[in-house]
Amino acid sequence: MNVTQLLNDLQLALEEYLSRLDHYSDQVFMLQPEVDSWSMAQVYSHVLGTCLMQHKALEICMQGQGLTDTPGLNEMGEKLFALGHFPPGKYQAPEIVKSRVQNIHKEDAKALAAKLLSRIKAIQSAEVLTADENQRLEHPRLGFLNATQWIHFMLIHSNHHLQQLDRIERKFSMC
Repeated sequence: MNVTQLLNDLQLALEEYLSRLDHYSDQVFMLQPEVDSWSMAQVYSHVLGTCLMQHKALEICMQGQGLTDTPGLNEMGEKLFALGHFPPGKYQAPEIVKSRVQNIHKEDAKALAAKLLSRIKAIQSAEVLTADENQRLEHPRLGFLNATQWIHFMLIHSNHHLQQLDRIERKFSMC
């Protein structure tokens, strides 16, 4: 998939997050469907918060301030990018990620989603294409990602959590 398509698809995914917020009541948004599962609010907190951090990594790589002489993707990263999505199943977030997740309000989720969407729309494909592909920053599980890979991961991660929202909606019989 080329950079322009990745950016377009990421914008569509973020627009989907914004659109869905109009269909959730404030109460259901913050309600956990099961004891050990996240509420929709927690999913939004996680995906938008991490995407903002990933966007920062993307900017650093595009500005030539990343690391060079890195090994690139590790085995898990290679497999994920080859597949283009997370393999089916539920995943446990690392403790560091879990500790950052909050039960945010819908208005906060809207503001975060709009902020992120605005930043993604501001990225020009040419900026990414001209970025040195050896400029990388480390992802804790995937190895060292360059600018294009950060965009691709943001898309993969966002789509994964849209599927999680689908499961939560089904539990609440919203579909």
